[in-house]
Amino acid sequence: MKRFLILLFILLLIPTAMAANVDDLLSITLLSASQTENDTLIGGTAELHLQLRPGHGAIFIESYPLSKLDTQAATRLANEIACEFTTENCNDYDFFYTIRADSSVIGGPSAGGATALLTLAALEDIELKDSIAMTGAISSGGIITSVGSVKEKLIAAELTNHDLAIVPLLSFSENASDNYTITFDDVKDLTIDIRPVLTLEEALAIASTKELVFPSTEFVVEEQYKNQMKITSQILCDRASELESELTTEQMNDSIYDLVTNFLNKSRIAFANEDYYARASFCYSTNINLRELLVKELSLEVKLENKKRLETSIDSLETTIDARKLNVFSDLETYFIVKERLLEAQLYMDEINDSNVSSRLLALAIERYYSSVAWSEFFDLPGDPLIIDDASLRLAALQEFQQVESRLSYLRLYLPDYFLEGTEEQLDQAKVYFRNEQYALALFKATKSRASANSYLSTISLTTENAEPLVWAKLNRAKEVIASQDPFPILGYSYYEYASNLVESDTSTALLYSEYALAFSDLDNYFSPAKKLIILSSLQAVDFYMFFAGLALGLVILVLRESFIKRHTKK
Repeated sequence: MKRFLILLFILLLIPTAMAANVDDLLSITLLSASQTENDTLIGGTAELHLQLRPGHGAIFIESYPLSKLDTQAATRLANEIACEFTTENCNDYDFFYTIRADSSVIGGPSAGGATALLTLAALEDIELKDSIAMTGAISSGGIITSVGSVKEKLIAAELTNHDLAIVPLLSFSENASDNYTITFDDVKDLTIDIRPVLTLEEALAIASTKELVFPSTEFVVEEQYKNQMKITSQILCDRASELESELTTEQMNDSIYDLVTNFLNKSRIAFANEDYYARASFCYSTNINLRELLVKELSLEVKLENKKRLETSIDSLETTIDARKLNVFSDLETYFIVKERLLEAQLYMDEINDSNVSSRLLALAIERYYSSVAWSEFFDLPGDPLIIDDASLRLAALQEFQQVESRLSYLRLYLPDYFLEGTEEQLDQAKVYFRNEQYALALFKATKSRASANSYLSTISLTTENAEPLVWAKLNRAKEVIASQDPFPILGYSYYEYASNLVESDTSTALLYSEYALAFSDLDNYFSPAKKLIILSSLQAVDFYMFFAGLALGLVILVLRESFIKRHTKK
């Protein structure tokens, strides 16, 4: 019986050992470009190799010739993004990347997409086709973004007898105007099979030797969220009607009232589409402008009285919110939303000069407070209890800090310092909250700063023409993540819905909110681990079930064998 238990234990360990491609060397060809002495561009190739070994999440990069810092940073970012697409725990492995190239110095982010693809293939034990080459940067959500010199790289792939080249779809434009874009006519004479892709999933499907099955992006908006969001939006929109009824004819002729009309029209469209978060946001913007029109007519004395009453209200609600116990994930999300609005209301108050009260700042503070009151209705939604304590919040915040720092290190190689000031300020504020042991706020601010950094990552080589396709790609990825989550991510979905309403009218804001949607949609993984999105080929799934069928058969044989030995031993 003892032998039987040992064999059973070994068999049960086999699925874990088979989960990732450990110790085998996986490879893919990178497409590169370099500048000659006469300033012309010429394409080239390099080989990227990856070996996984049991470890603790360390990343080792070796290159010959020497690689630039941006390639090393891009490799680490690609590894991190690939790890978001698998249920494998990347902290269980060490990653050994090796790059071999002909050029004297290896540089640029164009290996990011191929690195992420190779990493994911190794983690999911997916075999890649021979004779493929790839170029493309990687950004959050696994979006493959444009890189320079695509035509020269494709020529190099053809000259080195590769059968297939995977390139960024965002590198193609109807009116190519810089080194980051080309037209399809530019490469029509090449015989190599060119496959433009937008996402890491598309690239993996093309590169894999087996047909892959990806998760559905369809999801049903949770009814409890929808009902509560409808109520919250109604509270804010009813407030708009009340404030508008107080306006005089003269105030309606003010230029500010044009903004009111615009936001009210958008709120009605959102309501018709049942986009209640977007409706609430538009009515909130309406209320700010209406409140400003009303406050402008008040005397300094009355303004100061309003300010004093508001300070008392903010303090009271903040005390109530801080005393709440967070039992389910929606409680934590609601805490994020309400607390942020209260803090912003107080910031507006702090900026007010009592000798000359700004009508705009007072209006912002008042309406931000009322928005927090409306959102507090989301507390106590039903859900499965999670461990949301200081220890878990602290660990989650630390991990977010690490991710933001890695992105900022990468971005500093490409962008001027002033571009990143807002993101760095958010991160600094998160660290202040962390030092003050306000771990929930630290996590919230750090996650927002990660999303902000991701928005810059996505736009380093973006053209105006390709901005909308990029945002929709981000939102489709957000849909995948939302569809995979239980509990339903009310904050991630709210940002997703709002971004979807802004794509055509305000693409840059839509991009930022699509990053918020991505960042906040799977935040509950910190509190309920091992819930990441699974990428599994159909053949792998068959092999998986066949393994367990074989395991069951093996157990039956072992039981019969032990029984046979016992009977003969007794005889």
